[in-house]
Amino acid sequence: MNSLSSSRTNISSDENLPIQAFDSVNDDSSVISCLSGHSSSDVDSAGGDWNHDNSNDDSSSDDGSSEDDSSEDEDDDQYHFADPLYPGAPISVGESLVLILTFATRFKISEVVLAALIEVISAHCIQPHKCVKSVYKLKKTLADFDVPIIKEYFCGVCFAKLDEQYCSTCNENNVRYFLRGSIIEQLHSFFKREEFRNNLNYRFDRPKLDSQNYEDIYDGSVYKSVPNNFTASPSNVTFTWNTDGLPLFKSSKIGIWPFYLMVNELPHKMRVKKENVILAGLWIGDDKPHPNLFMNSFIDELGDLFRGVYFDIPSLAQPIRVRALIISGTADLPAIALFRNTKQYNSTYGCTNCYIQTERFENVQTYPFRENLSLRTTVDNDFYAAQAYEMDICQFGVKGPTTLAKIAYNYIEGTTIDVLHNVYEGVMKKMIILWFDEEFRTKDFSLFAYTNIINDRIKALTLLPFLPRNPRKISDFRYWKGSELRVFLLVYSLPVLRGIISSTRLKHHSLLVYGISLLNSSSISEAMISEASRVLREYVRLFGNEQHYGKKYMTCNVHLLLHLPEVVRKFGPLWAINCFYFENFNGVLKSYVHGSRHPEIQICSAVSKLLTLIELEDRILQPVNEGTLLVIDINFIQQVCFFYDVSGTKYIVIPTNFSETE
Repeated sequence: MNSLSSSRTNISSDENLPIQAFDSVNDDSSVISCLSGHSSSDVDSAGGDWNHDNSNDDSSSDDGSSEDDSSEDEDDDQYHFADPLYPGAPISVGESLVLILTFATRFKISEVVLAALIEVISAHCIQPHKCVKSVYKLKKTLADFDVPIIKEYFCGVCFAKLDEQYCSTCNENNVRYFLRGSIIEQLHSFFKREEFRNNLNYRFDRPKLDSQNYEDIYDGSVYKSVPNNFTASPSNVTFTWNTDGLPLFKSSKIGIWPFYLMVNELPHKMRVKKENVILAGLWIGDDKPHPNLFMNSFIDELGDLFRGVYFDIPSLAQPIRVRALIISGTADLPAIALFRNTKQYNSTYGCTNCYIQTERFENVQTYPFRENLSLRTTVDNDFYAAQAYEMDICQFGVKGPTTLAKIAYNYIEGTTIDVLHNVYEGVMKKMIILWFDEEFRTKDFSLFAYTNIINDRIKALTLLPFLPRNPRKISDFRYWKGSELRVFLLVYSLPVLRGIISSTRLKHHSLLVYGISLLNSSSISEAMISEASRVLREYVRLFGNEQHYGKKYMTCNVHLLLHLPEVVRKFGPLWAINCFYFENFNGVLKSYVHGSRHPEIQICSAVSKLLTLIELEDRILQPVNEGTLLVIDINFIQQVCFFYDVSGTKYIVIPTNFSETE
C-alpha cells in the first residue's frame, strides 16, 4: 500500500491568477529578512502515538508496544482488511481495526491501556485469528494512513527560521518550534472519500430559493470575483482561514494558536465538521505567534496547490488534478489585526474595514457615527505596508507587510467580520452588561433593579424545539456562551424586556434585532440588505445619544454593525462564515490534551488519528458479503456502546447478530 506522501504525482504549473501569492519569500524585499527561506524538518508520523497520560517516553514493558516487536516475522505484519477476523467471524480484520481505533480515540486511552485492550480482545477470539497482536503492529499497519506532522524550528530571540540548533543571526541557541500539518496530505485524505468528492458539486447543484438572492458564500462577490474561471472546476476548492488563541491550562500562560482551513465548496453542514477541516499549523507557547513566520511555513504547499496537484485515488482509474486557493478568512478583532499586521481596534485607525478615525472620550477610544465611510482595499493596504516598512512608521493603522498577502487572494476584502464576536459576544453582551451589571445600576439605562423579574420571565419560557438548551437566568449572563447570546438577541430579548425597558430603548433594540435577523435569513434579497443597512445605521446613529447610552459606549463592535450589510454582499448570509464552528474545533483540540508534556504533539497526534480513522472507515467499512452487515442509527449505538461518536458520521456498520432489544 502506498503512503499518502508517495501517492501524489507531478505538480502542474499553468493557470496562474494575477495575485501576489506564492512568490519566493527571498525575492520580496518588503518582507522582513528573518522570515526568508522555507524548509521542512523533522517529519513526525504522529498518528500512532497514544501516550496521553504522561507516561515515561523511555519506559518499556511487556505491554506489547515495545520496539522489540519489530523483530517479529514480516509475514505476521500483513493484514488483509477484507479477511474475517477468524473462521466464521461476523466482522473482518479491517472492521476490527476501525473499532479498536475508534475506542482508543473516543476514550483517549494510553498506549499501556490500548495494549491491554488488544490482549483482552485476542483472548476472546477463536485460535488461530488475525486480530492485531500489539500496539506496535497496529501502528505499523496504520502507518500508510498517517498525515505527516512537521516541526518548524525558529530562534526564540530574533524569530529567524532555523535549520540547526544554533542561530547565526543573534548568536543564541534559544531554539523553539511550531507544528505544521501537511495541507496537501490532509486534502488528499479528504479526496479519497467518495462522499467528499461528490459533495464538492454542491456549489453547482444546490437548490436555490431565489436565483437572485444571497443564500451561501457562492452568491457573494468574493467567491464570484476569483478570476480565470477557477471555481468552475469540480475538483478546484477554496479555503476560509481562521485562527485564535486559546489557553490550555488554568495554572499557566501556555496556549495554542491553531490555523484552520475550511473547504467552502462543501454543503454547510459538511464544511463545518471537524473531519473536513484542515489543521494547517499549531503555534504553542506563552506568547502570541509571530504571524509572518507562522504563515510563511504554508507558502510552499499552498503554492503547489494553487498551481495544481495530482491526487491518486484508489477507487478511480486516473489521478485527479486538484487546485486550491484561500479566498476568505475570519477571526476575532485582535487575531485579524495580528495576522494582517495592523493596529488593534482601540487605536486611531483601528477599524478592520474602513479608515474612520476614533476619538478619545473619558479615557476610552470611541467610534463616532459617520456615513460615507472610505473602505480598506488590498491594493491600498499593500501600498501602506510598503510605506510603513520603508519609513518605519505606521500608516493608517498598517504596521508593515503581512505574509497573508502571499497566501490569500484579496486578503483585505476577503477578511470578513465575525458575527459571533462582533454581534453576539460583542454588542449583545455589552448591552446585557449595561442593563444588568451592578456597576451601572445608577445609570438611567440600567435594568439592574429588574433582574429578578427578568429571571422569572426567562424561567417561564417554553423551550422551543430548535433551542439547544433551556435559557439560563440573566443574572448568570457572564457565563453565557455565544449561542445563548444569539438566541437571546434573536428570539426572546424583545418579549422579556417589554414593559421593563423604556419604550425608546426597546424600539432602539428592536432595530438591532430586526437588522441582524434580516442578514441571517436563509435567502436574502438586495432589498433586505438595503433595509438591514437602514435600520442598523439608525441603531448606530442613535446609540451615542444621551437618551440611549451615550458616546462613551460607542465601541468598535457598535461601529462594525455599519459594515455587516456589505459582509452579506461579499460572503452571503452571516451564518455562512463565522467563528462559531472554529470555536467548536478549539474545544475539540483542548479535549485532546491530557497532561502538560508536549500538548502540541498530543493534539496533532489526535488530529492525525482522526483522519486515519475516517479514511479507514471509508476504505474498510464495506459489506464483504451481501446481507452480513446491518446499519444502525448512531444515536442507538451511542446509547448501547457509549463510544462511537468520533468521526461525526451518522451511522456505523455493525454485525447483524447485534440485537436492538438487548
